[in-house]
Amino acid sequence: MNPSWSLVTAGQRVTVYDETGGYDRSLQHAAGLGGEVARGMVRPDVRIVLEANHRPFDHAGFSPITRGVWAGPGGETLLDSVGGSGFTQLWSVREAALTVRTRWTPTRAELTAARAQRQGFARLRAQVLLHYPALWWAIVRDLVPLRVSVVDIGGLVVLLGGPTGTGTSSLLARELFAGARGTCDNLGVSDGTVVHGLSEPLRLPADLPMPRHVPAQRGAAAAASGAVPGRVERAWLDRVPSLRPNMVVTLRRGNVETPAVVPLEAGLARRHLVAGTMCAAELHRFWPLTAVLCLGTGKGPALAPIQGVAEQLTATLPCFQLTLGVQHRVESGPMLRDLLPPALGSYSPAARP
Repeated sequence: MNPSWSLVTAGQRVTVYDETGGYDRSLQHAAGLGGEVARGMVRPDVRIVLEANHRPFDHAGFSPITRGVWAGPGGETLLDSVGGSGFTQLWSVREAALTVRTRWTPTRAELTAARAQRQGFARLRAQVLLHYPALWWAIVRDLVPLRVSVVDIGGLVVLLGGPTGTGTSSLLARELFAGARGTCDNLGVSDGTVVHGLSEPLRLPADLPMPRHVPAQRGAAAAASGAVPGRVERAWLDRVPSLRPNMVVTLRRGNVETPAVVPLEAGLARRHLVAGTMCAAELHRFWPLTAVLCLGTGKGPALAPIQGVAEQLTATLPCFQLTLGVQHRVESGPMLRDLLPPALGSYSPAARP
């Protein structure tokens, strides 16, 4: 079996084997990949096998854990319709690597829902087939998911946290268009010092001005990867696999006329990072999955230690809060690099030893 394509995501080397020949395009869009993709990888950490077989996996020799989940004698875990997607998966750990075999076995109701809600289903499909395996194996390897954006602005690496809708993606994109480097727009994993980005497309407001050299994924391409209405998706041009933050900035909306940046106590910054991660829509189905995989495979924690990693980040890095007005349009507002310097002082790149 020849590998279809490979990528590095969430700090994991992932190889996708698509026996069906029908998922490559949509999953590559969902991974934010554009143009050429890597072919083959020696000893990947995660092997994803998309099987052409549409019959359910054999449950013989498996014991039930909970409804729709069974454990095998060797630590294999069998899950029916992961996250209500219609995809049945067999997860197994061998020789310090994870293999996830997937079959499309929807019920009639699941098939109808997938056809009626194509964009929502495309997002769910990408999570189940690609992102969740990489995220779970990262947890097994002592990394923790965080809902953050991380960007390197001329040597100042900012970890930008905030709930969905506060404007983190737009601020990140404006910096990337100006020449900054980033590792994640939405989700990353961290050990408390380094953040490894989850490979996803940039999801930007449709009216955000984009340079001519930045191609937007629209129409069929956007639909294939699950673009959110009112947004466009674009592939990362120069995403770096990981960055080491030297500053934490939490983003919020408030009753201010102009953007304001103030120092933030570490405990409050930690609360923002933990709460933003736990309520992230992209992870709603992931947390129950980690629990049943913990029981079935005997690997990893039932609950990722988000609190501990957030505490390490906020205890060792300067923390600030950036407040934008409720009606402030990030799409046309100031650059993040222009908002931060007044609050940085001795934390500016030139002043650090």
